[in-house]
Amino acid sequence: MRRLKDRGFLLIIASNQGHIAKGHLDAKDVERFNRRLANILAKHGARPDLVLYCPHHPHGIVPSLSIKCECRKPAPGMMLTAASRLNVDLPASYVVGDYIWDIQAGQSVGCTTVGIGDRISPNVADMTANCFRKAAELILADTTSRPRIAPQTWHSE
Repeated sequence: MRRLKDRGFLLIIASNQGHIAKGHLDAKDVERFNRRLANILAKHGARPDLVLYCPHHPHGIVPSLSIKCECRKPAPGMMLTAASRLNVDLPASYVVGDYIWDIQAGQSVGCTTVGIGDRISPNVADMTANCFRKAAELILADTTSRPRIAPQTWHSE
């Protein structure tokens, strides 16, 4: 992620946190975790530019959060929010994720997708890698081989 940041990419973390709607965590727990993650990444030169999460889940127990929303991946809401806040060119962006809904969310807004791990088959994502380092190498090679305007990157957890 540091190599991508060094090349001018934005790092945006967008995660589904349905555990809040299910009553297992509250928003303060998730925000505390996100701050810690951002601090760890910053120590390694990869401070996130934006961290978003969706607290909803249609089968939750917290009434106000137990809804089908537009922010829970694979819906594109968090990506559209990030694009609006940071002026991100979605077709020039990458979504890196380890679940099918990460890839589907990226595809729905025209991003190039990179699947990580064995849960994403090569015929689903545009590219696949076994770890973030390999994903970064693929992205950097891709942006070198075809010019992009204001390259951006996405990471979805």
